[in-house]
Amino acid sequence: YGVLHPKIFLNLFKNFFINSYNSILFLKSVLPLKQKIFSKDFNKKKKNVLGVCLRGMEECFFQIWYIMVKKVYKNSNFLVLSMKQNKKINLLCKILGVKIFYFEDISKNKTIIPNHLKEKINNLVSERDFLSFNHNKINYGRIALSSYFRNIYSGKIDLNSENLKDIKNILTDFLTFEKPIESFLKKNNISYLISTEIFMEEYALIAKISCKEKIPFLRFETTYSDGEYMVSKVNQENFHDHGSSISESTFKSIKNKSSISQIITKNKEDFFKRYNKKESLFAKSNYNDSQALDNNQIIKSLNLDPNKKIGVIFSHILYDVIFAYGDGYFDNYYRWLGETIKIISTFKNTQWILKLHPSNMWRGEVKKQLINEYEEMRVIKEYVGEIPNNLKIIDQTIKILPNSLMSLADLGITVRGTSGIELATMGKKVITLGRGRYDKYKFTNFCDTLDEYKELLESFDLGNYEKFLRSDQVIENSNIFYYGLFFLRQIKIPHVKILPKKFIIPKKYDNLNYFYTREFDKGLKELQEYIYSENYDRYVNKIS
Repeated sequence: YGVLHPKIFLNLFKNFFINSYNSILFLKSVLPLKQKIFSKDFNKKKKNVLGVCLRGMEECFFQIWYIMVKKVYKNSNFLVLSMKQNKKINLLCKILGVKIFYFEDISKNKTIIPNHLKEKINNLVSERDFLSFNHNKINYGRIALSSYFRNIYSGKIDLNSENLKDIKNILTDFLTFEKPIESFLKKNNISYLISTEIFMEEYALIAKISCKEKIPFLRFETTYSDGEYMVSKVNQENFHDHGSSISESTFKSIKNKSSISQIITKNKEDFFKRYNKKESLFAKSNYNDSQALDNNQIIKSLNLDPNKKIGVIFSHILYDVIFAYGDGYFDNYYRWLGETIKIISTFKNTQWILKLHPSNMWRGEVKKQLINEYEEMRVIKEYVGEIPNNLKIIDQTIKILPNSLMSLADLGITVRGTSGIELATMGKKVITLGRGRYDKYKFTNFCDTLDEYKELLESFDLGNYEKFLRSDQVIENSNIFYYGLFFLRQIKIPHVKILPKKFIIPKKYDNLNYFYTREFDKGLKELQEYIYSENYDRYVNKIS
């Protein structure tokens, strides 16, 4: 019945037509880079660049990387490591003659784990046990935990007899894949790798092994700016550095050579654009129905007390990239949120807002969790039983733009989120608990311990701000960081032209087509120099 039902059949045909048509437009754009379709595009004398396109990889990255290898990487073959379930990417590879390998074939050659390792795995019982489990300079325990809890869409690291078995099976599988992956990389003379994900599943394993084997690894990260990316060369030393950050040398260079007042002006313009639906696809996709409200309008709509200070908790994706970046008092976001709500629930003088992460909207977490409630609600039930009287929750049903909420806030709380940077540029007080991104740049009030955290929150509730950073220091340092991150770190990829896909309302970056263009080569030489240099600092767009 499902297949024959006219509406379902029509939708299937419609989606097939739309997807096929948009893929044809991409293929048409790259024809100048390839003389003949379906013919093998491989030269043994050239170096090999491997694009890692495994589980969940979006087509857009394949499009960008194909153009990049042709125009940015010098005299190189583009190879793809895929999975058989990636039908669309695999078909594009065949049409373009790209040499393709399947992870399923590599995994058939998995090795047997020695008994001493089996015994170590059997003895793992706690979260701390897994976090400290390493083998051959690869933190397998962290990868296994992150992969498992990401796949069940939960940030609550609650180990029991049932899930321990599953996590140990994941860990065991990863260990058996190590040698086959090493052999694959050597056998195919892989000179460079490109990927997006490096912390979970097979992606993490490939990234770690390539770093161990000293194969240059270029990581792509999406940004809030349409068609712009951050690229970083990853090695053993900087593997856990946050990609959306800047180096100390970049920070100092901006501070010494730039006009702070001019930077602040540019940042304000950029900040407005990023949440303006007319200017930004990101804003249109995440906040299409949201409104820019002034403080009085928000106070009225949320039934807040206009005479009380307001603290806003900016929630993270609670299960995402767990254990990926720098350390902090809390091992994961779930505990951080739980303890934060537990502390503020007792306050009498302030009122609080919990802003859910936008991923709840465009990733569809609630449907995937199959529990019909946000992960944040599970946190509240576990730590305080019910929503505290002094806490309001902003989910996808409340249509307020984040920058309006930031303007309202007297204090913002995050572990190391982008909201911490944005709030600070507005001169707001920000409390953070995570290292690895911007804690060293002195524009947020970083807490090392739970006692420090409680003390600072209690000071805010009592109206005592002596222990908070000065406003002028916060504004200057955060704007330097903002400028370095959103103007110097973000780049448009040379020879890539971005257009919305036909017949699709753009909802995210994968609903864009990335076409080849001869005209745009801005930054080409600089990106080439970075790729081929010994510099493993984060890429900075020197042209800006």
